Amino acid sequence: PSLIQFIEKNLLRRVTKLIISSPSFATKYYSKIFQNETIVLENIPRKDVWTNFRKKELNKDSFNIGFIGILRYKKSIKKLIQAVEELEDIGINVKVNFSGGSIPDDLTEIKSYIKKSHLFNFSGPFQYKKDIQRLYSDIDLIFAVYDEYDLNCKIALPNKLYESMITKIPILVAKNTYVGSIVEELRIGETISIEKEDLLLRLKEIFYEKESWYTN
Repeated sequence: PSLIQFIEKNLLRRVTKLIISSPSFATKYYSKIFQNETIVLENIPRKDVWTNFRKKELNKDSFNIGFIGILRYKKSIKKLIQAVEELEDIGINVKVNFSGGSIPDDLTEIKSYIKKSHLFNFSGPFQYKKDIQRLYSDIDLIFAVYDEYDLNCKIALPNKLYESMITKIPILVAKNTYVGSIVEELRIGETISIEKEDLLLRLKEIFYEKESWYTN
């Protein structure tokens, strides 16, 4: 076990009930170091924040991808940027809206990947209750492909999953993760291995299939 896990195990000796946000945290991690009761409280958004949400009509000639949240997981963001720029080279109009805070150095690095700035918009930090409906009303696909080899990413349930369910906007997530299995089971989006699959090809397929996603 790692040093962090050793410290955590010792701290948990004082805990009788542990609140977690994903069932997989219990089965894949805490069952090894914690034997008392676990309570699952998922990060489900408040209903009143989403009252009367309406998405803008789908444009058959363009496609907007949203990365909403803290800008990290630079490897998958870099591949997204490269794929979107290559799509424009073959006549497919895809744009990306990045909305959320970031570590300044990370933001600088992410922006350094970009060669075609007109395809990308960075709106910065936002207030959830005030801004979230507006941010989602402008996008056609939620990009939530995180690190498929990171333990936390493999077992967590990100807010984007619930926001996809609420807005009925398809979501793209990493394969071989707990959230990926739910997306596949509920058929609310698609999964991809960012290490093994061609993101360009997958986005091209999604672009041409997008109308069927919103009519089924």
